[in-house]
Amino acid sequence: QVCKSCNAADGFHLDASVQLCKQNVCYCDGGVAATGAACTTHNTQICTRCIDDGYRLEDKKCMKNVCNCENGEAETGALCIIDGGNICSKCDYDGYRIVPHPLSGANSCAQNICKCDDGDPATGPECTTHDANICTRCDDPANFRLEGGHCKQNNCTCTSGTPAGPTQLIPCSRHNGHICASCDHDGLTLDFRTGHCIQNVCRCDNGFAATGPDCRVNGSNTCDSCEHEGYRLEHGNCLENVCACLNGKSATGANCTANGGDICQTCENAGYTMDADKKCVQNICICDNGDARWG
Repeated sequence: QVCKSCNAADGFHLDASVQLCKQNVCYCDGGVAATGAACTTHNTQICTRCIDDGYRLEDKKCMKNVCNCENGEAETGALCIIDGGNICSKCDYDGYRIVPHPLSGANSCAQNICKCDDGDPATGPECTTHDANICTRCDDPANFRLEGGHCKQNNCTCTSGTPAGPTQLIPCSRHNGHICASCDHDGLTLDFRTGHCIQNVCRCDNGFAATGPDCRVNGSNTCDSCEHEGYRLEHGNCLENVCACLNGKSATGANCTANGGDICQTCENAGYTMDADKKCVQNICICDNGDARWG
């Protein structure tokens, strides 16, 4: 049998050395070689399908997939399951994490999303762990401090009153600081510059100023006792006594020893004399063998 030509459409070729028609034999790197009529050219790489992961059938050849990766390094080999796909082996930048696709399982680099109680959450490279509580700023910096990426409430103390804090009118601006919002004890006043409860200082016109709990209003005229004769303590004030005098001039100053008392300084009406009680009393005369004068 000598053949002059072969039916190429059925996958045969002429072997010139023996003048016979022989079945084409194809090969396929990474896949299944074509046979029969599908193997159109003898000893040629013609594939019908690819069996190795990471390969695709293109122009009847098994070609290695080439992946991309936004914000990281692309997968290669068997893990690059989709040619041209965004499939990552690792993320190059801080603030990104590997996330598998819910269906294909292919990994991509997704940006971390952080949260922050009482402040602004970290973004970008500062958000080092996805879904973590990491803050960059606190909403209430007067009462909260940023510590270790968290907004922590400052705690203040006040030995003589109510500590400052977010529920008070005075903020706790320094953690562990001695800062008061109000003073709870009589005789103390809040110094708004320092946040400390300081001792009230009172004054007293014509007497001795109250101190301690008795000095209730800082800077007020509040007396504990009166220094001079002729003054009385009334509602925390040293007031000058006011005396009366029938038939004479009322005592004043140190001579008016009791407020509202009938105390005279001099007797102005004729026939009156000041007695030992400082009162102007009518003179009484004696007349032997006649009528005494009076007044």
